[in-house]
Amino acid sequence: MELLRVRERGQITIAKVLREQLGIGDNSVLLAYVERGRLILEPVPEPRGDLPSIIGLLPSRGEVNPKDARREAQRQRAERWRERHGEASGLTRARARSMPVEGGL
Repeated sequence: MELLRVRERGQITIAKVLREQLGIGDNSVLLAYVERGRLILEPVPEPRGDLPSIIGLLPSRGEVNPKDARREAQRQRAERWRERHGEASGLTRARARSMPVEGGL
């Protein structure tokens, strides 16, 4: 168990031992929510596959719209999250849609 201090702008530093245990690295995405009066931080799994494979799942309409590619990547990410953790884990569809996609589409 580690103590974390909230800094001036609401920032915290997660202790190295905790980051290593959870596989949290630079640019990792964490899901934050309140459950029974506690702040919960959960690592969001990295997207599987690369952008071309994700784009390949979209219906072909000529050019690929980056917004459609991002939306599909986020949908797949949320689906995998629900498979691993279930709906009750705190991840809502709205939160899943708002999560950034790695690779900066």
